[in-house]
Amino acid sequence: MLNGFEIITNVAEQKPLVFDLAAGLVAREELVTWLGNHITRS
Repeated sequence: MLNGFEIITNVAEQKPLVFDLAAGLVAREELVTWLGNHITRS
């Protein structure tokens, strides 16, 4: 079974632009989530 990163990497080899957009959205979402959790805990 592929994990998320492997799936994204496989897609990236075929559709780089889509990958760049998806990676940017995922990174931003993770950053927002991390900041939200960090602020909530402190």
